[in-house]
Order: sequence, then structure tokens, then C-alpha cells
Amino acid sequence: MRWTDATGTRPLRHARVWLAPSTWRKAVVGPLDPLHEPALTAWMAAGRAVVARRSDARGDDACCVAVALPLSAGRTRIGFAVEPRAVVDIAAPFTLVDVVDAAPFAWRTALRDLHDRGARLGVPFHVYGSLAWQAISGEPCVTASSDVDLLWSSDRVDPVLRMLTDWEADSGLHADGELLLADGVGIAWRELIRGPDRVLVKHQDRVSLQSWPMA
Repeated sequence: MRWTDATGTRPLRHARVWLAPSTWRKAVVGPLDPLHEPALTAWMAAGRAVVARRSDARGDDACCVAVALPLSAGRTRIGFAVEPRAVVDIAAPFTLVDVVDAAPFAWRTALRDLHDRGARLGVPFHVYGSLAWQAISGEPCVTASSDVDLLWSSDRVDPVLRMLTDWEADSGLHADGELLLADGVGIAWRELIRGPDRVLVKHQDRVSLQSWPMA
């Protein structure tokens, strides 16, 4: 999977993005709630990544990103946009292996098992959502009701869906997330279990309803 656009300079949805700690504020495009500024300033100073989100309908080349604060800060999600000059690095979302040690202890064996099952199908799973934010921040973000939010791409969709259903039954955990297609276009993979004729497709800058399977 690719996590930047064709130019290699703009992050696709879910990519981890690092902003320049000393200049990010001057590069913010549009309004930023003053109440969020102290938390964001501390976040950048700690060297933590933000995450790329769907672009706003703003007609410019701003990079739209977000931060989800830990449970201690009320799980507040802060979305904002910056000029591309503020971006100093872009990386893929964490893999399952990356986040095992940050996960709740009770989840760790199941996550390793899921990684192994995916490997047997040739599917590397990436992670976003509360588990990824816990790994990014080093602070509690996962609750007892949290899902394991997975990103994956495969030509063998049905076998992966069956495997995920079996894994949920065996582990007692609940998975969610997106099947990623070309250029980071995403579909909520749980929708596909129902065998739909149409699916909601998440593009980099919009959502659309399209026939499934897609041509």
C-alpha cells in the first residue's frame, strides 16, 4: 500500500504525519480553536505524529490532519489543516506488530494471532483508531468497548473476511476498519460481509456510493 500521493509529498488518509514543532502553528490554514492550541503545542513538542484525514472542500493544497487526545483529555478529536511546508515526514500507519506492546495486555496474544493469520493470507494489517493513538501518545486511549480498527488491502477479499470473522469468534475482540483500494480509497469492510450491491466509498476528498464489486 502507498501512503502518499503520486508526488510523494502529500499524505493519504490514515498516514502518520510529523509537523515541524517550531513552525506548525504559523502554517495552520483556517481557524483553530484557541482552547486546543496548548494541547497541540505540547503534542508537537513531544515529537508525536498527527494523522492525515479526508481533505476539506477548501480548494487549496492544505494537508488536512487530526489529533485524538488520550482518555485523560476527554478523547477530544482535533481536526485542522496546515500548509504542506509544515510537513517534515510521512509514514505508514502502524502495523499490528508495531502496536502489540502498546495494546492492553489482554489483547496482545490475540493481536499476534491475527498478525499470523493475516501473514498466511499474504495480508499485512495496519492499525488506526484508539489503539494507534495509544501507541502514538503512550497514554491510555483504548477502552473496554474499543474496536481493533484495521486497514488492509487484498485481491482475496472473501477469504480475509472469513478469517476475520473466525478470529473475532476465537478472540472475543471486535474488529472494524477499511479495505483499501487504489490511491487509498477505502470501504468499510464489515459492510462487505453482508454481500451488498452498493457500498460507501471514502475518497481522499469526498465520499460516494458505488456499485460493488467496483469495476
